Amino acid sequence: MTYLISRVSGLLVPLPVLLTISLAILLRPLAVQAAAPAAPSSPVELVLWEHEYDEIQKSLDLIFRDFEKANPGIKIKRSHFKTEDLRTQFQTAALGGGGADLVLAPNDFAGGFSIMGIIQPVNDWVQPDRFNAEVTKAVTDPQQKIWGMPLSRGNHLLLLVNKKLVPKAPETIEELVKVAGSLTKSDKGTYGLAYNLNEPYWFVTFLGAFGESLFVNGQPKLDSQGMIDALTLVQNFKIKDKIIPTDCDYTCADTLFMDGKVAMIINGDWELDRYRKNLGDQLIVAPLPRMGATGKPMVPYVSGKYLFLNAKLKGPRLDAAKKFTEFMVSPEGQEKLTKATRRLPALKSMDQNPVVSGDPVLQASMLGLVHGQPMPMGIELRAVWDAIRPQLQGVMAGRTQPKDAVVIMQKDALVKIKELKM
Repeated sequence: MTYLISRVSGLLVPLPVLLTISLAILLRPLAVQAAAPAAPSSPVELVLWEHEYDEIQKSLDLIFRDFEKANPGIKIKRSHFKTEDLRTQFQTAALGGGGADLVLAPNDFAGGFSIMGIIQPVNDWVQPDRFNAEVTKAVTDPQQKIWGMPLSRGNHLLLLVNKKLVPKAPETIEELVKVAGSLTKSDKGTYGLAYNLNEPYWFVTFLGAFGESLFVNGQPKLDSQGMIDALTLVQNFKIKDKIIPTDCDYTCADTLFMDGKVAMIINGDWELDRYRKNLGDQLIVAPLPRMGATGKPMVPYVSGKYLFLNAKLKGPRLDAAKKFTEFMVSPEGQEKLTKATRRLPALKSMDQNPVVSGDPVLQASMLGLVHGQPMPMGIELRAVWDAIRPQLQGVMAGRTQPKDAVVIMQKDALVKIKELKM
């Protein structure tokens, strides 16, 4: 999974003033319902682009057909893209006045798309009180504009354990290192732990265990002692403790875990359904561990999946899109989506639905949210990812000392933020 955004130099346009909102509307109570959009007077076909797995695509089609039966004047045409292709294809097409009507994607699409003016805010009908707070915060900008309709909750990292190899998930990082060390036999290709070790999205969870975060008052803070300590910790995983495979990326870690050659993996809730089907009741889903020495937990970012609306939508087509998104966030639609994806629903009332409350894996996933923080949607985060990645790679390769890496990270982040805002 990639967290960079392609930059279209010289094509950024001002934010469109498409929908006006007051604070009173944003904070209105749940009892105040938005007026239902009118049914289109003539048939409307809405084009939706997504980047889901094959099985989820099929399930989405079934949900879309249910919507079409209840709304015979509206059709949903789905097209699949790889994640980065979805991002670049939509922004290129939308900047030219085309593109999909709806995009199903994570929150990090919102920052660049909103700045380019190719999606529209949904404040006047999203009704934020209906949703778990972190999912709306993850697509809310400093001006309190909400840029996407939340469909799921999470997209967070968890500690996933093969019970055949480890009977109980470690609760501290120190225990994790000890258990993983006892299971690692690199000459046999088996390891105690694996994760996407050069990807910042995984690495920054360790920062929380040292009481630090990436931003302070909206500005990057990458040259902290906590950052040095976190880099030292993960470097030790590879060089000193030798508990992880060498240079393991996402595919490597995933394959080793699925093949039973890795006992524990740090990965996202988006893989829970696959791992559950592979391991059955031998899959343990646990929150990320805390650092025993500091008493502080690892902190994952939390967001979800969203429907983003093309800025060009208006009139009957916008009404049709609203009807569709309202169906997807209705209790009926959220239940169907939860069953199809095995992801936590965005709708607050669904927490007590038997589909969630009766599913031990989803309940365990929910525990992983306790220490999470909403993932920022701003382009600053993308600049920070870009600044961290090469230095993290250098540290993990043993080429760069953590104390030197953090200085370069901070400098590069500030430069990249300035460039993105030009």
